[in-house]
Amino acid sequence: MTVVESVSTRPSPRSRTRLCPPPSPRALSSKMAMCALSLTPRQSPVLGPCASVVTVQMLAVFALVCGMLLSPAAAACSNTGTTFNCFSQNPRLTAVPTGIPTTTTILNLYTNRIAALDSGVFSTIINLAELYLQDNRITSIITGALSSLTFLTILNLDSNFLTNLATGSVSGQIRLTTLTLSNNRLDNQLGISTGAFTGLSSVTLLSLHGNNPRLTCIAAEWPLNELPSNATVTYSNSATITALISTVPRCTPLPTTVATSTSTSTSTSTSTSTSTSTSTSSTSTSTS
Repeated sequence: MTVVESVSTRPSPRSRTRLCPPPSPRALSSKMAMCALSLTPRQSPVLGPCASVVTVQMLAVFALVCGMLLSPAAAACSNTGTTFNCFSQNPRLTAVPTGIPTTTTILNLYTNRIAALDSGVFSTIINLAELYLQDNRITSIITGALSSLTFLTILNLDSNFLTNLATGSVSGQIRLTTLTLSNNRLDNQLGISTGAFTGLSSVTLLSLHGNNPRLTCIAAEWPLNELPSNATVTYSNSATITALISTVPRCTPLPTTVATSTSTSTSTSTSTSTSTSTSTSSTSTSTS
């Protein structure tokens, strides 16, 4: 008599607890691996129970999803000594990341999509000496955003979308020596408000070339007198011009609209015509 042993197809309690082996963190950073572990198929209602070993490609997808959910501080930034690099990120940063080491003295955030500098955004990195924010999308600097950076010597804001430098936006930086604002959208009427440069007693270089309009002079309203007279400023028309602030030619703003100019011209013409007509009439009366 042959005895046939029945084999149960039901998984043991242990196998029910873990339907597939844990994913390997190979080729993933520690943070990404932890996130991928939390999204194994046994926990995912979309994939359901595992039918085969999770592949490295699947883990990469999990890591990508997790990376999109992580805060900007967890982006692929690097820290070398007191230099913190978070430039040209993919995806681009849209805000200043949190968690920057407090010992940072040089911060590279260029070539991202940061749109604004809000108040207190740098309050935890008070030892910062150099801040590079060129090639972003910054449209405004809230008053007080830089107030905690009392050791700042270089501020690079080139190639952003700034249309106005408001009162107090960069003022009070007594150690600041280099301020670059080239290739923005600062216009000759509202570009730089009175009080924007108050307290910048150490500035030696102010870069303004490539703004709009690209004139061969700087608006009389721009408060360059708030800066040291021996500081150098760059401005441009077709080529960059460098001069001492005390010798930069100043100009009055252009007419705001063509319509205004036309209206003024028409008014002047009408007034002249009326005056001529009155004068002729008066002469005729006198002759008679």
